[in-house]
Amino acid sequence: MTSSWPTTPRQKAKPPSTGDILAFIDSDCRAEPAWLVEGDAALDQWDFVGG
Repeated sequence: MTSSWPTTPRQKAKPPSTGDILAFIDSDCRAEPAWLVEGDAALDQWDFVGG
């Protein structure tokens, strides 16, 4: 059996979003303090970023 987690919740979040940037983090991860700022800066050079 294939799980759709976390794909399904992420797909549901995309249509109602209104911002220029859509960011996700897994529920079992802890973000570094500057991860959003650094991800935003990386988007100046790339169409998408991931890690």
